[in-house]
Amino acid sequence: MKKGKKVFLWNENTDKVDLSEYTHIRAYHGCRTSNIESYIKEGIHSFNRKQAYKIVRDTLFQCGIEEKEILKCFNEKWNDYTDHYNNVCVNISKEDMLYLSGHYLVYGSEFICGMSADLFCQYKLKKIGKPTLLECHIDKRKFSRSTLQAIEDNGIKYGCWDGGIYLLDDVSPDEIIEITYPREIYDPLLGYYYHTK
Repeated sequence: MKKGKKVFLWNENTDKVDLSEYTHIRAYHGCRTSNIESYIKEGIHSFNRKQAYKIVRDTLFQCGIEEKEILKCFNEKWNDYTDHYNNVCVNISKEDMLYLSGHYLVYGSEFICGMSADLFCQYKLKKIGKPTLLECHIDKRKFSRSTLQAIEDNGIKYGCWDGGIYLLDDVSPDEIIEITYPREIYDPLLGYYYHTK
């Protein structure tokens, strides 16, 4: 760890905490990627419309969907303000990421998952990429005040919050501490455990 860096490590036994003594917060990002190198080099970042479309098109091509169908669905779904591509999403709970929000690892992006459902190819996403969990130690200045308050009050423990977080900024490559490939993930869309090979 860098000098002066103090990381808050949430776990299910955590009670209320004062984050003023911490500089960073451990959080997890789940994805299904074919290119882990992009995370190592670029970190975890949001995308503009053009960048997002390229990823969507490349992914849905692999599902056998024609470009005109992809473009039509993309234009119906894209929103410059609220889509998951416009935000970096993490969770302070590894268990919640694996067992409540496992769809990120099983299918990838929520945006692509939604489009693939509309295009009747969602199940094919399970054959593209590899379920990946990134452990990050993120500068606490990248968390909104309301998120920091929810962490301090331990809202996740008391059922007031699911631990999901939209960050105010991207996760830099040096904030990614560990990359793992979970073998058992709960698929909340189908209601059973997904096992990787």
